[in-house]
Amino acid sequence: MNTQALGVEQYVAGMRAALDDLPPHEVAEIMEDVEAHVAELTSELGEGETLEQRLGPPEQYAQELRQAAGYPRGPSGCR
Repeated sequence: MNTQALGVEQYVAGMRAALDDLPPHEVAEIMEDVEAHVAELTSELGEGETLEQRLGPPEQYAQELRQAAGYPRGPSGCR
């Protein structure tokens, strides 16, 4: 496994953890296209750039997606 794939898996896992207060079907709805999108972004990253630098921390990105989908803010209140 290459380091980019590992980075995608870790980033997506962080996002899922930030959404774990939602019912599983709602998490699945939010995450439906996210993994592919995040994986695609890795090919666009500049040398030395990370997913977190591009998208922000996984918890923050999860909160943005949660709000865009109309779900309430998570218990962490992350902005």
